Amino acid sequence: MPEAAAGTSPGPVRERRAGPWRLCWDAAQLPAALCGRLERLGELFSDPRAVRYNLCHTAETIRWDEPEAGALFVKRYRTRNRLDGLKNRFRRSRARKAWEAGRRLAALGVATGLPLALAERRRGLRLEEAYLVTRAVPHAGNVLEWFRDHARSRPRLRACFVRALARHLRALHERGIDLRDLKGTNVLVCAPAPPAGAEQPWSPLWQFAHIDLDRAAFDRRLRERDRIRALVYLDASYAGLASRADRLRFLLAYLGPGEAADRARVRRMARAIERGTAERLRRRRPPLTS
Repeated sequence: MPEAAAGTSPGPVRERRAGPWRLCWDAAQLPAALCGRLERLGELFSDPRAVRYNLCHTAETIRWDEPEAGALFVKRYRTRNRLDGLKNRFRRSRARKAWEAGRRLAALGVATGLPLALAERRRGLRLEEAYLVTRAVPHAGNVLEWFRDHARSRPRLRACFVRALARHLRALHERGIDLRDLKGTNVLVCAPAPPAGAEQPWSPLWQFAHIDLDRAAFDRRLRERDRIRALVYLDASYAGLASRADRLRFLLAYLGPGEAADRARVRRMARAIERGTAERLRRRRPPLTS
């Protein structure tokens, strides 16, 4: 498992309440310019200097550049429906879950966009606003973009990339880390684009970072159905990009030499992933913008 990059380890956390707001921030790494405006993060979304990065049914994300800290992402969470709003009265918000998971993942040495600040506003039990500020991860695109742009037309590079991603995911699961929202857009490739003609020599340079962690779980013993669910999420992301050979290569590398020797298990898991992927693709809603 690769170590997190320098400067991405979590620092000491400070917390305070300001009226209906509950604020948490990394005292060592949050830019001073943002420390005093955590209750007003919503204003950034109408600032012309902000760059909209993503808008979906559950959240809106902007990129914000701070001179002293570089690129940051500010995510505003949306209440999806009345039932979601009711649940938020009695559970941690998705913003808080992502804050806790991101900082724990970074402490474990797994690359991620380190959470630097959390801001929640509640009236009584009702969650009215929730924001998360994270550090941008230097990367060369998510795994779907990297596969499409650099590996798809190069058979050896393609095979190496698929195996590297599978081994990375296996290492996470062996450590009891279940990200539970393993879409390809949430896994970033922390490596430069390969020069023309590059093949095998690039495989040792691949490292992966993870974002959107509000569903992540730790210290779990993943059962086969949990592993299949994770692989279905990733497989559905690739849709028409990956071939059946890519999918089988990925599964064999994910299982490792010991489990892959059990051909009955390989066939069973491959069929379950194929069925789950088909079902997920039928139900999937596209993002609003990205």
